[in-house]
Amino acid sequence: MAEVPTAKTAHETLIQIVDDDVGLRDAIAAVLADEGYRVAAMGPAGAVEAAVADPPDLILLDVLMPGADGRHLCRRLRSARATRATPIVFVSGVPEFALDPFRDHGGAWGYLRKPFGLDELIDTVARHLAAPLATGDDDTPPLPPAVRDIHTHLDAIEAAARNLGSAISGQDLAVRATIVEGVDLVRQALATLAEPATSGIAGRERVG
Repeated sequence: MAEVPTAKTAHETLIQIVDDDVGLRDAIAAVLADEGYRVAAMGPAGAVEAAVADPPDLILLDVLMPGADGRHLCRRLRSARATRATPIVFVSGVPEFALDPFRDHGGAWGYLRKPFGLDELIDTVARHLAAPLATGDDDTPPLPPAVRDIHTHLDAIEAAARNLGSAISGQDLAVRATIVEGVDLVRQALATLAEPATSGIAGRERVG
């Protein structure tokens, strides 16, 4: 049995599974129950209300379901105070590149593509349960791990730019301008990546 890397014990950890495929969600539930987790498996109807009433520690959410869009459900979960910081992993047969990372992910932290193996499922669940949360203040949505990484890179670039400025102070003006321009382009690119996700639209982390 895989170790559950959280502050809670396995039997205290609740995982919500939302999928219209009864057979698949029951199979996922059985695997996770065997790992010692508490599970709540259901279709999309009433899933948001159930999560808000009894907030899970992790949500596995199908994307394309008859009469329901997992991305919309994810945004609703992110707008509710009880589930705003809950790790959500999309589970879908849709290729990840087809889900626009900033427009369509709606706040999910990860992606598990169907079909997947048992070990991949178990490892993905354990990984997201272990991920530290950065919740900010009451009105700020948490940053997905990948977005926090972008901000870490931005901080590093800022520090490198300051050091570089001192190092090239004696260089030819044209050389200095080229170097500074390159640093600014990288910084702007990372800032562009971070902005949509930090506004609550999205953010992703490749899993599995």
